[in-house]
Amino acid sequence: FKAASMDRMLSDLASFWGTTDEKWPPEWSCGGRPWEEQARDYYRDASPLHHAGSVTTPTLISHGLRDYRCLVGQAESWFSALQARGVPSRLLRFAEEGHGVRRTDNQILLARETLEWFDRYVRSATTTEE
Repeated sequence: FKAASMDRMLSDLASFWGTTDEKWPPEWSCGGRPWEEQARDYYRDASPLHHAGSVTTPTLISHGLRDYRCLVGQAESWFSALQARGVPSRLLRFAEEGHGVRRTDNQILLARETLEWFDRYVRSATTTEE
């Protein structure tokens, strides 16, 4: 991919299980709890953070600081991993937002930032390749 955009992302499913207010979604989708043998490998293998070493795609990340379902630490961990590897990345933190961007001014800001991100990494790459 030439560019990516992520919102309310999960980077580590095991830590997500421990911090989310709803335990059943990860238990159902991962086949159990993080420490249970039948689920342990899935939690690791399905967690983006465990694959950060192979990521090269410029990534825009957005997350609400009031999100109690998917804590902002998930986005910050992914952003830190990308930054440590030198992958072009940006993290937009929305102080007034929870699980999703709902305020109109923030929706406009996110739309503008997303368009600029894809213009920079997709449109400019396409123009260069022609």
